[in-house]
Amino acid sequence: MRGHDVRAKSTVRDLYHYKHDGDQECHEQMETNFFAPLRLIRGDLPFVRAQRHGTLVNVTGIAGLDGLPVCGLCAVSKFALEGMSEGLTREIESFGIRVLIVEPGGFQTKFLSAIKPTESGTGTPYLETAVGQVLEYYKTMSGKQAGDTDKGCLRIYEVLPGTGLAKDVPMHLRLPLAKDCARRTQAKVQSLQTNLYDLVAIWSSADISE
Repeated sequence: MRGHDVRAKSTVRDLYHYKHDGDQECHEQMETNFFAPLRLIRGDLPFVRAQRHGTLVNVTGIAGLDGLPVCGLCAVSKFALEGMSEGLTREIESFGIRVLIVEPGGFQTKFLSAIKPTESGTGTPYLETAVGQVLEYYKTMSGKQAGDTDKGCLRIYEVLPGTGLAKDVPMHLRLPLAKDCARRTQAKVQSLQTNLYDLVAIWSSADISE
């Protein structure tokens, strides 16, 4: 691939239970997961725009589509990066530049073991809810995730030039990785479809009457 063809952004920070995060911890989460990639994109754009080709790769994760208990603030930062990427791809496609959002599911990295509790800790009332269940799940799943990091990286490198398993596959904005990511994505899409269907009488009545 030619110089500046591919520019990847992947920054990850997660804290337990955003309802008890202090303001500084919330700002740090957004700084790492959203503003840092945004600054890199600002620095890259003049180069790729001048050469009129290239791909900007933003790694978000399934948290960018589906927020779980405990990881609400992480989801906020990833939703922000996904939303920015959606708008950006429409702004720069006329320059021949592509945006690719990579959404990994659970891969065998040190992510779960690196998650740290907030300074204030998790409130006792939440320990008997889905929050406590997810915290216990994280403790047992670190290092046992189904995703293979080598295979995940290979899929990304195949999708970018359209080789390997990606040969003759249409290019899309999003690249989901791992089966758990696909399951959560399908559940989210179904939830949105059900939401629209159930509320059709309400949303269809909100336009100005002709």
